[in-house]
Amino acid sequence: MTTTIPADDPLALAAIAAVQGDEVAAVERMLADRPELATARIEDEHAAQGRLSFTLLHKAVDAPGHRPAGPAVIAALLAAGADVDARFAGPTGRRRCTGRPATPTLPRSTP
Repeated sequence: MTTTIPADDPLALAAIAAVQGDEVAAVERMLADRPELATARIEDEHAAQGRLSFTLLHKAVDAPGHRPAGPAVIAALLAAGADVDARFAGPTGRRRCTGRPATPTLPRSTP
């Protein structure tokens, strides 16, 4: 069963801040204390863009090139069991952490 955490919950806020702040030790500590964070769905019902549902891995892979410790944060999440096929849900559709559409695109038939 997947854990769901509201985006405004102090645990979600702290975990997101650690992931986006390149705080590898804090991320590892949180995952050791609360292993369910690796796969937890964070739900934001009040986002300006509409309802969002994501994982910490989504936050980690969001512009990872701009965060020097991004790969270490991602490695910590994966070691704790984060799902690379977890889907982001929001107004732009459902996407996997890899950026691939959640619904496979069928090849075009040729005439």
